[in-house]
Amino acid sequence: MDSFTISVDGPPRAKSRAVPHFVTGGGNRSIGLHTSPAQRAAEEQIKVLAALAMRQRRLPEDRRDVIADVEIVAHFPVPGGGSAATTDALLQQGRRARRPDGDNIAKTVKDALNGIAYHDDGQVSDLVVRKRWCARGDERLVVTVKYHPGLV
Repeated sequence: MDSFTISVDGPPRAKSRAVPHFVTGGGNRSIGLHTSPAQRAAEEQIKVLAALAMRQRRLPEDRRDVIADVEIVAHFPVPGGGSAATTDALLQQGRRARRPDGDNIAKTVKDALNGIAYHDDGQVSDLVVRKRWCARGDERLVVTVKYHPGLV
């Protein structure tokens, strides 16, 4: 089974809402949507790392006929200001149940991998998102994509 894993250093980004704005030109006025530069940068970083990982693994570029499983592990730093005992307890517990929502983290990753790891994110069959605590400075996003042959 073909697969690849990437690790994106820095705090994981959740998909933010696009901000509506007016677009004028040619006498017409419409409403457009603006994606934040930070959101675009986060998605671009995932795209570049995925493309490099696929090239290193010599995976074919045509991904129209694959079924993909995506696993995402988002590592968030323990909040500062707490006691050492609280920090240790959170790190030992591991699981994080705070915002951002796991589905919004998945949206960022799935949208970034469109056209790179698969033709369309509708090809993702199984999706797992895990949110974990980590030590400060160790925040990262780890994404694993596994491919299965089959009919899409």
